[in-house]
Amino acid sequence: MSDCKELIGNLSDFIDGELDLNMCQELKKHLEGCRNCRLVADSLTKTVKLCRDGVTEDLPESLKESLNQKLQARWKAKFDKN
Repeated sequence: MSDCKELIGNLSDFIDGELDLNMCQELKKHLEGCRNCRLVADSLTKTVKLCRDGVTEDLPESLKESLNQKLQARWKAKFDKN
């Protein structure tokens, strides 16, 4: 693995088990020697597991509506270029 940026670009496929064997071995070798990338990989792996295994919670309608409005406003501010 040539650098950390390349590793980060392949991390999702690695976590999902979709990375080819050679790249997977290179990535594992890189992780053994790079503490920062190992921390990122561990954190992302835990986050994915929590999302997959997590329990959904019902939110009060007013909170759900408020949160949705704030998310939409931030999305629009960041991505709506019109």
